[in-house]
Amino acid sequence: MFTSSGGMHAQKLFFLIKKKSFYKNIKIHAVDSKNLNKRKKFFHDSFTRVPNSKSKEFINFLKKIIKKKNIDILIPGSDEESIKLCEHKEKFKTFISCPNKQNLKNIKDKYNIFKELKKNKLLKVYFEKINSFENLKKKINEIKFKDFDFVLKPILSRGGRDVLTIRKQQTKNLLYFNQDREVKIKKSFFYKNEKKFIKRFKKKFPIMIMEKLYEPNLDVDILAWKGKLIKYVIRKRIGFQASKGSVILNKNLKIEKMIKKLIKIFNLSGIYDCDFMYNKNKNPILLELNPRISGSLYASIYAGANFIDDLISLKKNKKNRITNFKIENNKKILSNKILK
Repeated sequence: MFTSSGGMHAQKLFFLIKKKSFYKNIKIHAVDSKNLNKRKKFFHDSFTRVPNSKSKEFINFLKKIIKKKNIDILIPGSDEESIKLCEHKEKFKTFISCPNKQNLKNIKDKYNIFKELKKNKLLKVYFEKINSFENLKKKINEIKFKDFDFVLKPILSRGGRDVLTIRKQQTKNLLYFNQDREVKIKKSFFYKNEKKFIKRFKKKFPIMIMEKLYEPNLDVDILAWKGKLIKYVIRKRIGFQASKGSVILNKNLKIEKMIKKLIKIFNLSGIYDCDFMYNKNKNPILLELNPRISGSLYASIYAGANFIDDLISLKKNKKNRITNFKIENNKKILSNKILK
């Protein structure tokens, strides 16, 4: 069963699961807090509207559906649902592709993940935690005259929201990206209007200040089982949040080393999504470990990495059925071609 069936690419994912799976009796029971657009073509076996994940009824409602539909695996598709399921994971007998409750706090917290990476000598970027306006003003003043591009962002936010990137070399004072979630600001303009910009963090402390990272933005789909890496695929996004598709990239040993360590630290089992960018020395740097599947997981499955079948095989204790796949470097997976 999948939650958040109304996502941008959900039906592409469902279509490819059905098409590629060697488990011919596989059933997909989708749920969402919103009604689906009736004009869409659907590839799941059933749909149930459920309460919002913030509702007290959400967990009990899911438990009833799981029992009624005889669900073996539950895969959350949004941060909010995944976090709620993590907090109540012990109440379910069904396997849920999300972290354990004790690891959730660290996975949600970007600063804690950075600390773990630094402790394990897997991170070489500047970052600090800031807990108040006074500390933020002090830190901003310290780096005012340094040749240093930096980023301000809430530690607990998801999906690149409320990110300010302050850059010295920029022609325009303001540039908006990711549906205005991220603002790139010319450094001189930022310091002239400092109070205005940092107001947005008023109710979002703690925040993190860190050195600016560089494109490309990478998604890494990972399959883990009992703290070990089973499979991963690196994808470069085409368009905002891979809205137009993905480019499949070769394996990267530096990224592989990092995700192996993360999986071990947090004892992960299931399918997850990591976001990476590069530092000024062209080394990959982890931005986020998301407690859920990527919204564009379909691209990896289309490229031959059948994460869903492999998760089912692991759940059935049939490791011999884990599928092998060969990376076709720079292969473009265009989102508008999948259902045609």
